[in-house]
Amino acid sequence: MRKTITTALSLASLSVGVAASAAPSSVDIAAANEAMRAFMAQRQNCGDKIVTAIDVDPPQGGFAAPLDARQAKPHTLYVVSSGLEPHWSGQGDKMTEADRLNGLQWKGRVQIVAKAARHIAVTRGGGGPDGVWSKWQSNFPLGTVEVEQRNGVWSTKEHWQVLDALGRFGKQRRPSCSEVPA
Repeated sequence: MRKTITTALSLASLSVGVAASAAPSSVDIAAANEAMRAFMAQRQNCGDKIVTAIDVDPPQGGFAAPLDARQAKPHTLYVVSSGLEPHWSGQGDKMTEADRLNGLQWKGRVQIVAKAARHIAVTRGGGGPDGVWSKWQSNFPLGTVEVEQRNGVWSTKEHWQVLDALGRFGKQRRPSCSEVPA
């Protein structure tokens, strides 16, 4: 009897463990693919690295001087990353009846994390950031993409803390591989 209960508990915990680590559904994979497609729209494949550029045009004048005068000059921030991994949190099982009636089939967030990333700021016109590459950083969060599927159509919206913080003073673009500093 004791052996039967132990075996039953072992099987129950095994099945819970398998369910918790179950493979993603085809819809989860499709959502991750949509997120990566949106994410790569402003990024360039350069060999085994992914590169993006943010042109920063700081405000001139104002009532307070910038803390770092070098950053007050127009510059371009390049971010190079390697080994992108999507991490999604689908909410298909948490959708309400109203969501379903409104045609929502999947919603969630996909966070894009780089196994390694670094950046450099290069002044446009001289006298600004010194253009030294940062050290490589592990598990660097590059952004989050909100994804939803409604009536069979996918939509995405990307959020990146760096770009969000720069607001109207930063414009992300897809650089050419040759313009990225060595």
